[in-house]
Amino acid sequence: MKTIRAVVGVLRKKNNEILIAQRRKSQFMGGFWELPGGKIEAGETPEQALNRELNEELGVRVERLNLHQTMVYSYADRVVELSIYNVNQYQNTPLGIEGQAIAWVKVADLNNYQLLPTMRAFINSITLPNKYWITPSNNHQSDEWMGNLSKNSNKIFTSSNLEAKID
Repeated sequence: MKTIRAVVGVLRKKNNEILIAQRRKSQFMGGFWELPGGKIEAGETPEQALNRELNEELGVRVERLNLHQTMVYSYADRVVELSIYNVNQYQNTPLGIEGQAIAWVKVADLNNYQLLPTMRAFINSITLPNKYWITPSNNHQSDEWMGNLSKNSNKIFTSSNLEAKID
């Protein structure tokens, strides 16, 4: 069974919609929707491949990205080793340069699209925050502690999910 190394990018709007693209009918699993990206060519790093693919497919130039996760997905005739990146900053407005349909979609609406199995396998993870802050179990809900948190939060948090475990 052949193994394909591939990379995709999660492009987000400020309203948290993500960009998906429809595979052309002539492609493997044509008509399905996916995150934009493609195969990693010989001699390329995943980051180089994503930059090239997003420029070729969408006309965007990636300025800042970070690895979100990697996964392996087995189809009947191939194995896909997939690197998924958050594209945090890019230049130009994405267009379907290769003739593919593209759409900005809220994560909650993705079930309305026929998604690739690989996309279904990781879609929930792209909605999670990049960082979690775990607090001590004692005294973290006192007025003093919460006041200090509020006063300093703009210095220490970028994108976080605060959760408390109450004993």
